[in-house]
Amino acid sequence: MYQTAQESRDGFLVNKTAFKIPRDAHALDSKVKRSVTICNLFLNYKLSVSDIVRLLDEEYGRVVFVLMENGIIQERRMLPRAVPPVAPLKRPTLFKNR
Repeated sequence: MYQTAQESRDGFLVNKTAFKIPRDAHALDSKVKRSVTICNLFLNYKLSVSDIVRLLDEEYGRVVFVLMENGIIQERRMLPRAVPPVAPLKRPTLFKNR
């Protein structure tokens, strides 16, 4: 028994090899169309994340998020980011603290 090596691109492990564009792509919301375009360019046209950022004038983090959200690449972080604690609001006062 052998394991197939996963493809690695731009430092991310790639989970899928191809992306199928939905038939009703013309009727999709503009945000969904953008996500479909990002996935299509990355998998089917083999563009790097940097190339997609430049081509679509998109932020690097947004492109990576879309690819992770669609299960195309794996997250590289070992531990997920912790949610910062919410500090209680300080109300302004007329009196000095003693």
